[in-house]
Amino acid sequence: MNEINWEAPEFEYYPKGVIWFSITIFIAVLFLAVAIWQKNFLFGIFILIAEILILIWGNREPRILTFKIDDDKIYVGEHNSYRIDNISGFAFTKSIMPGFWDLKIYLKNRLGSEVKFIIPEEIYEDIRAFFIQRNIAEKEYDESFIESLEKLAGF
Repeated sequence: MNEINWEAPEFEYYPKGVIWFSITIFIAVLFLAVAIWQKNFLFGIFILIAEILILIWGNREPRILTFKIDDDKIYVGEHNSYRIDNISGFAFTKSIMPGFWDLKIYLKNRLGSEVKFIIPEEIYEDIRAFFIQRNIAEKEYDESFIESLEKLAGF
């Protein structure tokens, strides 16, 4: 088999405006007020650190990663890979980004056993055929609770 190569963003990016950042700061201030009222200073420190991270990560745009599928592994960037024989299933759904699909693979014997990739529309059929040829089950795409929260929060 030939390799399948593509480049795509590492995650779906939701542009955020001043209102989004203002809402997160407002919510953090409310939680901070509750922490001070309850005299729970450790919780207050946690809220401050969490809000700083939300502001930093919320403003970060995705890097463009190189992906590769060969007979043995799916390679993600330079450091991550997933063995083909550890995949129990796969599912596709249209991405919010035009011209892309979301590919979710389900891994055997791992906690948090789902990994999501963004793939260009033009290689959707090639990747689907690759998995089917290896008798990997195609499943219904089920959006996880965390994915639903990310979309709701625009994160």
